[in-house]
Amino acid sequence: MTGEASRFIAQNFFQGDRIPSVSLFLPGDYKVLNSAFKRNLSDNGVTVLDENAAATITLKVAAVTYGSPFTQNFLGDYYTGRTFVLSGDMGTSETKFRFETTDTVKLSDVDFLENKGLPFTMSQIPGEPFWGSLTSVAIAAGATLLAVILFFHSEDKLILTYK
Repeated sequence: MTGEASRFIAQNFFQGDRIPSVSLFLPGDYKVLNSAFKRNLSDNGVTVLDENAAATITLKVAAVTYGSPFTQNFLGDYYTGRTFVLSGDMGTSETKFRFETTDTVKLSDVDFLENKGLPFTMSQIPGEPFWGSLTSVAIAAGATLLAVILFFHSEDKLILTYK
């Protein structure tokens, strides 16, 4: 995501004879993104300075959210849509940026994908829907009961015809 933001900043804010030098302001937990941002900006031709830069990139939001759980097949695992947002500005309203990416992950894998040390990687995890879970259990129990009944019913007929 920092790569996309860096590419966008380099292509849209530093064109022509503008001097491509910036400093980064990443408050709080966002400081962990500093090295990735610096590397990606440098790869896109933007010089990152600690002071006296032409502009300051300020990261305002980095967050993850999860959507409602769903299944991809009848009795399959639950999945959820995950959205990651990265936004900020360079000091004026004309230089705001916002990036959003979405993917699909297994609901059971969400705990492994979040980093407890970085709060911006965590969000409210949706639970499995009650009726979906109840329906799955009812169908599995009904199928098992039907299999047992059919097994003993056909076994009785088999014994009667064998005698």
